[in-house]
Amino acid sequence: MRNRNLLFTDVDAKDGEEFIDCNLAQKKAHTKLKCFGSKVKFVNCNLTNVELWPEAEVINCLTVHADIVEVVEMTDVQYLNAKFEELSKEFGVGLIKQVVSSKFDLVAKKVVSNDNIR
Repeated sequence: MRNRNLLFTDVDAKDGEEFIDCNLAQKKAHTKLKCFGSKVKFVNCNLTNVELWPEAEVINCLTVHADIVEVVEMTDVQYLNAKFEELSKEFGVGLIKQVVSSKFDLVAKKVVSNDNIR
């Protein structure tokens, strides 16, 4: 089998079968392929999360196990609000407000006193 995208699918590997330039990546780490024989060859394949067996021949393949994690997208303001909430719980709202306002004052003073502003 050549140049096939078998991403997140159940793969039946038959004895003596060769997978060349194929994507066999699986969603869950250590996923076992349905193998009807031990002499299977993988060349230049993506074998992410595929549990390999000792008799499999693997040549120049990506063989890694990793959990796939969903990423939450947020704006800078949403991130800063979430971070503020987190730090407020840890250190108290008063201290965080003091740090934020002092940082703002420093930035404001620097901008006002900047000689390059015309």
